[in-house]
Amino acid sequence: MPTSPRTLVPMRAGTGKPLFFVPGISATVDDCRALIHAMRSPRPVFGIEARGLDGQQPPLDRIEAIATDYLQQIRSIQPRGPYAVAGYSLGGLVALEIAQQLRHGGEQMEWLCLLDCYAHDRWLPLGPWLQSRGRFAARHWRKLRAVPLARLPAYVKQKSMGAVNRVRERLGHVARQPGDDTHQPVSLLQQVQDELWIAMVRYRPRPWHGGPIVYVRAAVMPAELSNPMPLWHRIARGGLIYTELDCSHVEMLRTPFAERVAALLDDGLAQIPRSTEDDAPDEQLRGAT
Repeated sequence: MPTSPRTLVPMRAGTGKPLFFVPGISATVDDCRALIHAMRSPRPVFGIEARGLDGQQPPLDRIEAIATDYLQQIRSIQPRGPYAVAGYSLGGLVALEIAQQLRHGGEQMEWLCLLDCYAHDRWLPLGPWLQSRGRFAARHWRKLRAVPLARLPAYVKQKSMGAVNRVRERLGHVARQPGDDTHQPVSLLQQVQDELWIAMVRYRPRPWHGGPIVYVRAAVMPAELSNPMPLWHRIARGGLIYTELDCSHVEMLRTPFAERVAALLDDGLAQIPRSTEDDAPDEQLRGAT
């Protein structure tokens, strides 16, 4: 029996085809444990952690490369489709790209679920993008007017650094922070998260023609983010199954909302038609813990 790759983490035991879950920019499955453990689906669940956390391999800075790496691990557990993949936050972009690569390779997706997933604002349709830029300018103008005159030079310097960092990120460089010239060591986790952020900034989601996308959105949205739904309606060419929860992005993974998200995952998986192949026991999948 093959051994699961280091970054493929068994999270729930079960039978039949598994659900593969991609966490967000945290890079680890720890943030998602409450959600996964609240599920009641009979399927096994595997989480996929980012490369580079062990210091043995360099982290990846492109969603396409991350998806290819994860797909190799997925196939070590499930060689053939159809596949069920879900992703939270940045992990939703990876889940979408995994689905794109599977479809390009002739495989089928039986379920694709994105949990409060955002792409970079510049990929929004033109109208929503212009609105987001207008809100961005108005927000910063209000902040600028509230800054005391004595603090104005420092405020302008900070905002200038932010503008430079946005350019750096698009070019594939890590954003600089005040005090970076002190040469303090950066943890492995921070290095991986920095590369994941760069990957998110670079990635342009492509239209998905492989069936509906299940999208669960947190209604309480940070002020600095734009409504992602115009983009996802454009991407989901096979339809968008949309649910909104009255919580924030982070609260989605915490009680009591984690249980509500888990129930949505259970319901979605339960609606997938089962095949005779799914009913066959698979000791490798039963062995998940």
